[in-house]
Amino acid sequence: MFSVEGRNRDEVISEASQEAKQKAIDAGADPSTVELINLEEVPIAYVPSNVIRMKAKAAGTLKIEAEEIPLKCPMSQPS
Repeated sequence: MFSVEGRNRDEVISEASQEAKQKAIDAGADPSTVELINLEEVPIAYVPSNVIRMKAKAAGTLKIEAEEIPLKCPMSQPS
């Protein structure tokens, strides 16, 4: 949930988008491939202040480091 008090809608969208992108990167996405894929804005009627619920989803290609993958050659295994 984000307060829009003292800010415009674009600033709130930018903040929600950046948080979603950072979560994707923290989960292992390659930062150069992360994109916002969904953004949903829901006004919260029962809260007295100017608050909206912003759901942002970002995704990217999984970043795999070469040293993380053990390379095993089946031909080099002892019989």
